[in-house]
Parts: sequence; C-alpha cells; structure tokens
Amino acid sequence: MTLRRIGNDSNIIRPGQALFNTLLDVDPAFAESIRGTEYDCFHMDERIPLVLTMWRAHIQKQGLTPDVIPAKAVTDHGVVGGIPLKTLAHDEAIKNVKVKLFAYRDVLVIETVNPDDANYPGWTLVGPGKIGCVIVNTKTALGISEDALAWLKGVKRSRDDHGNVDWWACNDGTKAFAWLGGLYSIKERGADGSRNYEVFPDDYVPVPNNPSQDAMDAVDRKLGKAP
Repeated sequence: MTLRRIGNDSNIIRPGQALFNTLLDVDPAFAESIRGTEYDCFHMDERIPLVLTMWRAHIQKQGLTPDVIPAKAVTDHGVVGGIPLKTLAHDEAIKNVKVKLFAYRDVLVIETVNPDDANYPGWTLVGPGKIGCVIVNTKTALGISEDALAWLKGVKRSRDDHGNVDWWACNDGTKAFAWLGGLYSIKERGADGSRNYEVFPDDYVPVPNNPSQDAMDAVDRKLGKAP
C-alpha cells in the first residue's frame, strides 16, 4: 500500500497525515471515502476530531468497538514527535471545547472557555430575556471531567421543561447542555434536570478535573473553608 506523504523526509509527518495513513491501514474503505473531500485530514490537522468521530460511527455500524487504533498502525504512522496519535487527537479536541465541567467538594463547577467569544457555533449565553446558557453539539463543545460526569449521573429528572442543569438530545441527533445562571456557575447536590434530562457518556470531550482557583474559592465561600 502506498502512503501519502509530503516532502522528501519520510520522518516528517503531521498529525493529520499520520491519522490518514493509519486509516488507510486499518479501514481503507473509509479512508478512501474521505480522500479529497472536506473531511480529508491529510492536509488539515484541525479536521482530526471530526474524522475520528466519523470513523467511530462508521465502524460502530459494523458492530465493532473503536476503543483504540491497532498498536501496529500507531507504531507505523501514529507517533509524531514522540506523542501518540491518540493524545494528539485528544489535544485537538480540547481546543474546540467551549464549556468545561468539573467537580470540587461534591459541587459541580461550570466554566466557560473564552467567554468574550460569543460567536462560537451553537452557543447561547445568559442575557436579556435569557436565564441561563446553552451549548449545542456536546460531543465537541463540552468538556467533562470524570468526577463531573459522576456528579451529573446523580442528577434527578423533574417534571419541568427546564432544569437547573440539563442535557438532552436534539431533533437532529446532536446533544445540548444548559444551565441556569451565568458563564461561571456552581451547582450543589439537589440541582435537578428537566423531564428530558439524560447523561450521554459518549457525547463529550474528557478533560482533567482541574477547576480554576476562583471557582474553588467560590465553593469554599459557599460551603465554608475545607478542613
């Protein structure tokens, strides 16, 4: 199989090239289906998260489990500058996150990334006539730590159309997340979801549980200084 490369030095290969070459090995039909299209990541690294999402959906339809790319393929094509392709792809995905959820002292911490950027696709912020914030397409726009995900799993549904925190499926198949309050919010246990609230464990970007110092100080003020 002939791999696509740019330049004369075969050791110089970008993450997008590495991913495309890996897909040529492990799923050539899928790789060929995106070649030369607006989804081709070979020349544009920023397409990596979208391509990985598409590929996972593609092979899940075949009843396969895309937990990891085979080790041989990663060894052959997926290590760039000593960083595994999986790590590079995750780093690229984090760059697209607009809202991050953390947990601190059993309190949910909601932090908005680049709050001055109001032009993020699918982003609605609190303002006149709006009592909360909404971010759509949580698969790429919402970062959740493991601790925050566990907290979200404890949220109870209410009988209302809106919850204090909310995560639901949209008509187009994407998911949306919303909360009452401003760009930076904290929610204690007992916060409820809407009647349609649901946790989607495969529809977010994993992030480390590292809330800002300001957020932790706000929780400490609310609960009293941690012992």
